[in-house]
Amino acid sequence: MAAVLACGPDAALSHRSAGALWRILTRWHAPTGVTTPTKRSHPGIHVHRSQHADATTHYGIPVTTPARTLVDLADVLTPKQLTRAVNEAQVQHLITPAELTTLFTRYPGRRTSQLTPEQGATRSHLEDRFTRFLKRHHLPLPERNQLIAGHEVDAVYRAQKLIIELDSRQFHTTPQAFEQDRDRDADLLNAGFSTLRITDHRLKHHATKEAQRLREILGR
Repeated sequence: MAAVLACGPDAALSHRSAGALWRILTRWHAPTGVTTPTKRSHPGIHVHRSQHADATTHYGIPVTTPARTLVDLADVLTPKQLTRAVNEAQVQHLITPAELTTLFTRYPGRRTSQLTPEQGATRSHLEDRFTRFLKRHHLPLPERNQLIAGHEVDAVYRAQKLIIELDSRQFHTTPQAFEQDRDRDADLLNAGFSTLRITDHRLKHHATKEAQRLREILGR
């Protein structure tokens, strides 16, 4: 708030700072980013000049809207970081595809083509890696984060009755998680869906074998 106030009455928190405030970025980067329509310079503040900040308030702080924040982040994040930010904004219901499309027409020439959201946003870096894996091996994209038999599954190929669960050691090694996974698989099997569990390790080190196996399963 201090940084915004220092930059004038029409200033708004923006770029990485706005991303952190909206919690679509996990870290608060220094210096604080502020967008303002007037030329101002302050130590410790990265000032961006724009006549249209697309601002709102969040926790009482003037800040660029989630959609405008993503447009600004398209200029400063890597493609992988930007994908994670767009998906996080969708998971938190901060943006809609229509809101982003409106900004595309207002800011031509910016890297907004990378912002196009897909149905069923991913919720983790592992899910992002799985999507890149499917595209790299020319495999069909599944529906993501759908409710099947009372369980929210990571991915589903409905026509093949196949569930994909993406497992990492961080969340699936405790005794409780071990039991829950098997109870979940049994419920899904009872509903007519088989479950294929794919680990982060396999995507990193055995991608070709994993892709071939998934291709054969989907082809049955």
